[in-house]
Amino acid sequence: MHAGTLLSPAEELLAPFSARLRTGTREERETAESTPYFRLLLAGALEPREYAALLAQLQLVYCELERAAEALRRHPVVAPFAGSGPGRIVALDDDLHALLGPSWRRRVPITDATHAYCDRIREATAWPAGFIAHHYVRHLGDLSGGQLIGDAVSKIYGLNGLGASFYRLPAGETGRGLKLHYRYLLDTALLGPREQDRVIYEARAALRHNAEVSNALGRWVARAPQESP
Repeated sequence: MHAGTLLSPAEELLAPFSARLRTGTREERETAESTPYFRLLLAGALEPREYAALLAQLQLVYCELERAAEALRRHPVVAPFAGSGPGRIVALDDDLHALLGPSWRRRVPITDATHAYCDRIREATAWPAGFIAHHYVRHLGDLSGGQLIGDAVSKIYGLNGLGASFYRLPAGETGRGLKLHYRYLLDTALLGPREQDRVIYEARAALRHNAEVSNALGRWVARAPQESP
């Protein structure tokens, strides 16, 4: 069965959690990946500062995820996920410094949509498995569409390392290998059927927030450069 194919009711009962999560979030994922902002970015139609604004939003999101990971690191459900995946905050800081200099926080705005997304992460991670939903959306996104974005912006802006290091995989790792390992973590997570359903519901919400952040950036790009979203 193709990874993007919807599951029949019988298959749904037998499918591993990672497959249910993928198919259950398909619509929201496709919407989040096809916003006008990302179409402009991949077409090379944005200025470096307009690309850097995306990294600034992600920096705030990853700070919130890291806070939750630290708080939940010893929880038996969250522990396997809290330490998985490459560090992101340092890479984002380095990229933003390379693109905009040390005053990057004054040069790009943080959108209201980004603040709303971070609020949702704080609320959801009060329930430990809610962390898995939000970690899944960001981590698998970085390993899939994020690799396409990283390759594209490196070529568009002539970046040699810094500026797109956020998207770089750890040395010796492959996207396929990391995704397989992550799916194993999902399939062996200590979650009953009802909690799995809640994770799928929350992951859909996280993807909608990602789309809203992207759309807010698109509106900012369309306005005068000095305006904030």
